Amino acid sequence: LSDPQERVQSIYAHIGKLPRANYDLLERLVFHLARVAQQESANRMTANSLAIVFAPCILRTDKVMQMQDKLSDIGKQTVERMAQIKDTLADIDILDTACHTASSRLSSLRLSK
Repeated sequence: LSDPQERVQSIYAHIGKLPRANYDLLERLVFHLARVAQQESANRMTANSLAIVFAPCILRTDKVMQMQDKLSDIGKQTVERMAQIKDTLADIDILDTACHTASSRLSSLRLSK
């Protein structure tokens, strides 16, 4: 597909057809890789670098493409998605903090009885 928007929609359509276990695994892997990319200053693994390493294994296709075309396409898609993933990770961190705070308060209340 030449249109980037169509390409992204096609990927989402295929991901949506995955069995639940495969979908859950892919989701966890993507969030893990996003967290690795957030630590770029420490590990020197940018989102683009991670895409170059992992995408050929994850996003295999039957179509024959030149390797350079594959890598540049993966890099473009990665940059577009990283912002959205960072927002989701921030939301997860907020929820984790809220959960921990609620658990701590609940424990304190139980101990005070």
